[in-house]
Amino acid sequence: MLFYRYILPILILSLGISSFLYLKYSRVQQKVAQPTERVWQVEVISIQPQTLAPSLTLYGRIETPQRLKIIAPSYSVVTQLAVVEGQTVNQDQALVYLDQRDFLPKIQLKQAKIKELQAQIELEQLQHKANQATLKYEQNLLQLKANAVNRAKTLSTKKLGAESDLDQAKQQYQQQLVVLSQQQLNLAQHPARLQRLQAQLAQVQAELSQSQLALERSQIHAPFNGIVQSVEVSIGDQVNTGQILLYLYPIEQLEVRARIPTRYQWEIQQTLEQGKKLNAQGWLQEQVIPLTLDRLSGNSATQGIDGLFKIKQYHAILRLGSFLTIKLQRPKQSNVIALPYQALYGGHRVYKLVEDRIQAVTLSPLGDYYTEKGETLLLARSAELQANDKIVLTHLPHAISGLKVKVAPPDGSSNGS
Repeated sequence: MLFYRYILPILILSLGISSFLYLKYSRVQQKVAQPTERVWQVEVISIQPQTLAPSLTLYGRIETPQRLKIIAPSYSVVTQLAVVEGQTVNQDQALVYLDQRDFLPKIQLKQAKIKELQAQIELEQLQHKANQATLKYEQNLLQLKANAVNRAKTLSTKKLGAESDLDQAKQQYQQQLVVLSQQQLNLAQHPARLQRLQAQLAQVQAELSQSQLALERSQIHAPFNGIVQSVEVSIGDQVNTGQILLYLYPIEQLEVRARIPTRYQWEIQQTLEQGKKLNAQGWLQEQVIPLTLDRLSGNSATQGIDGLFKIKQYHAILRLGSFLTIKLQRPKQSNVIALPYQALYGGHRVYKLVEDRIQAVTLSPLGDYYTEKGETLLLARSAELQANDKIVLTHLPHAISGLKVKVAPPDGSSNGS
């Protein structure tokens, strides 16, 4: 009883402890795995500082300083429209016809008035010649009247004539003197009357020229090669003097207006003042339009200043109001590098390879650069980069300075290892 009650439990407990200790110290010891640093496989590019011209992306609209308003020369009725909106026209091509019956009567009235005034001038000149002859007669008659007064005075002095005869002679002399003065005044007024008639004639002749010009303009023709922007009237419309009939703009006078940001304004303005040309390219869908920056606008704003670009080619396919994406070639910059955008982090940071690790480098972006192959690269400058430095092209998801990498072979992948 003592054995089962006290000794057996102790033996069982001792046996369990012994088995536990045996199993603990006899198990196989596994080695703890040591963490290894991940190495990223990357592609790199070797850089060479160069002198290149950065490009500036702008957005412009086609406009023209030469848009022409075709207006009605006088009150009339539209009898024919020879063009439609959007049509390309050649110089001297007919555009609009107005009813000539609204113009011919005015011309006829002016022509009749001219003939009347010419007749009045001729009459004035004939009258002047007659008045000159009459003046001599009136002068001789005055002399006779004066002689009669003298004779009457002599007879009156000698008591041979009546006093009334002397008074009558004096009266006739005074009357003749008035007639002579009137005749002299009539002759003196001849130049003024003639000048007035000639002025009236000149005025009517000018009005006739205006009426004839209006008649000529009743058949409206294109003054240049252009495009009809819009037609404002229809056949049968009654139009007043100065009313707009249509808008026309010249094909060769189109230009592009685009806003240049303020931070580039001074640089571009200096370049233009030095007489240098800045070339650009515009894109209208897939068509490339060669451009040249001609001048800057006379007005500036806080957002920048408008640049006005000359269009070198493809005028015929362009239309007023179309929008273009423009790549403006800015002045050349020295000691710059051209990098693919895939190497860029955050818009202004890249990583260069230093031995087997990467190091962050801050850039000063200058703009885009377009290669002959059509690639778009970033032009930038950094004091931390030197010739032959290698820049990481592979975009790493968690790139930080000190990250260990290895350069992939030419046909290798960019996966981490």
